[in-house]
Amino acid sequence: QGTDLIVLNRTIFAAFGATATTVAANQFEAVRGTGATLGTTRVFYDRNNQGVFYDPDGSGPLAATRFATTPGVRLANTDFSIV
Repeated sequence: QGTDLIVLNRTIFAAFGATATTVAANQFEAVRGTGATLGTTRVFYDRNNQGVFYDPDGSGPLAATRFATTPGVRLANTDFSIV
C-alpha cells in the first residue's frame, strides 16, 4: 500500500470537490460484493471482483461506476491522488 498511485481527475471525479488532492480515509471503503455502505464513500474497492468504483454519493441512490480492475492488489485511500 502507498507505493503506486491511482491518479483521479477532479473534473471527472467531481464529488471530491475543486480543491481536494487526496482521498480521505472516510471517502474510501474496501467491501466484499456490495456497494458503498457509507454516505461519505467516494471510491470503493470490491475485494470479490477486484473492481475499483467511483460513487459520487456513497450509499445514496446514484449508481457507482467501475473505473479500474486491480487483481491481487490491496488498496487504501493513500493509493489515490486527485489532480
